[in-house]
Amino acid sequence: MDWQEKYLDKLDRDIGEIKASLRTTEERIANIVNQALSEMRDRDNQRHQEYLSIKDDIASTRRWVIGIVISIFIGIAGLAIANYQFITSLVQLLK
Repeated sequence: MDWQEKYLDKLDRDIGEIKASLRTTEERIANIVNQALSEMRDRDNQRHQEYLSIKDDIASTRRWVIGIVISIFIGIAGLAIANYQFITSLVQLLK
């Protein structure tokens, strides 16, 4: 029975080593997954900040465009009024 006890002891040690190796591998895989998730979160946060920045830029540009369009309409209206007054005064002079 001595050889059976030695065999069982060796088997217990081998199983213990396999369990330890599996735990180490599991921890390594968990660290890799956590690192990948952390990088993905960082990139997602970075893209979100870029999106917010672009959104603010678009809003600012939109305000400028609206201001320019309003200025153009006021300018056109001013030209129309000036031309109308010029034409009426020209017609008055020709009478």
